[in-house]
Order: sequence, then C-alpha cells, then structure tokens
Amino acid sequence: MVYFKLEAEDFSLEEITARLGISPTLTYKKGDLIHHMEGSSPSFQRSTRWHYGTEEESFDVKVQLDKVLSMLHGKEEVIKTVKTELNAACKIVIVIYMEEGITPGLYLDLPQINFIHSIQAEVDVDLYAHPYADME
Repeated sequence: MVYFKLEAEDFSLEEITARLGISPTLTYKKGDLIHHMEGSSPSFQRSTRWHYGTEEESFDVKVQLDKVLSMLHGKEEVIKTVKTELNAACKIVIVIYMEEGITPGLYLDLPQINFIHSIQAEVDVDLYAHPYADME
C-alpha cells in the first residue's frame, strides 16, 4: 500500500480535510489510545496524523503511488502552506509485505519524483518479509 501523511503536534483534522478537499483514509489525534497486543501496556499517540492512501493488493508500487499522487495533484501549494503553518512532516509512505519470497516492483518514475519534490515530502519505505514456506 501507499499513503500520503501529514503529521504534526496537534491540528484540526476537519480543517485539513476541507483545505485539501480529500477525505482521509485514516486519522489519529494526539492522545488517542494505541491498541497493542493483549497484555502489553497502553500507550497514546504523540502527534496528530492525517493519511490518504490505498489498501489494495498489487505487485506494482508505481500503480499504487500514481493513485495517491493523482488525488494530490493540483494541491501542491495547499500542502506546502499547511506543512509550513503546522510545522508538519509530510511523507509518502510505501508499505511492502513480502510473502514467501514474492516481491512487488518498486519503481518511481520522474513525474512521481518531481511531484514528491514539489510538495517537499520525504519517502518512507517499510518492508515486512514474512517467512518462506518450509522447504522440506
């Protein structure tokens, strides 16, 4: 999956949604309870986060990234203004789950790189490698 994230100390999720004109796919408010595994100590969100992304299976990160960036296209100045006003982190997060050694393609083309640069976003790639099937 791929998602765009704005993260700052605390801000109005509704205001960001209105300014971007996009409904988020996930939000967190500073102080929200973080649900961990049973038996672990509770903890709380340290910041407020606004996410927009995909959650569909794909073997091509580029396709997922295009879907997210197409929703943000034309909103570059709003994103940069919000980032500055809130002192927010702005990230594109790419999450890859590898099952039994099968890996998706990870390719960013020049238009994607240019757009990410234009909104002054960082790119974070999270890789989760699940074990291979037993080879007996």
